[in-house]
Amino acid sequence: MNDVQSLQASIALLKDIKDLISPSNPWIPVIAAVLGALAGGLAPIIVRLIEARIERKSAKQAVAHQIYAEISAILEIVKQRGYLEDLEVAKLVVSMNSTSNSYQVQISDEVDPLYRANIERLPLLDPGLQTKIVKFYRFLNALVEDIKPGGTFNTSGVTVKGIDQFLMIANQAISLGEEIKLQIADQFGIEQMS
Repeated sequence: MNDVQSLQASIALLKDIKDLISPSNPWIPVIAAVLGALAGGLAPIIVRLIEARIERKSAKQAVAHQIYAEISAILEIVKQRGYLEDLEVAKLVVSMNSTSNSYQVQISDEVDPLYRANIERLPLLDPGLQTKIVKFYRFLNALVEDIKPGGTFNTSGVTVKGIDQFLMIANQAISLGEEIKLQIADQFGIEQMS
């Protein structure tokens, strides 16, 4: 009798466990299956979105760092070579003797390789920064056109007015370049060198 009671107690216990485990609503398994399918289907999409965001951030930083480096180098070269000081001297010479009428600097055909390489990726940067960068490089290219061999200063001749215009644009470009460097350094945590 003890075995029969034990068996009946075990059966009753199993029925109670079954009642606890089995859903009371027949839709619960269907809802669970649908939610599981959605979660399984959305997981790869969410992972791709996260990866795309990380890739975009990385590309944005790469563009900013490259533009920062190129502008820094350009400004340092202008400073070290004393181009603007030379033009001030040329201006004095031209104002005293207009027969001395050329100023030429040997410049590589490609003074902005990083800018050109990143022009399609500039939209990754803030619109205000993009505008400043494009303006800086337009100034730079205009200045190069004036002083390169065969440029305006060497075919039409150097004038005081031409030098004044050149210096005005060059100083605007330098100021804009410094502003771009500062903005990029602030946004992307670049430690500025003096």
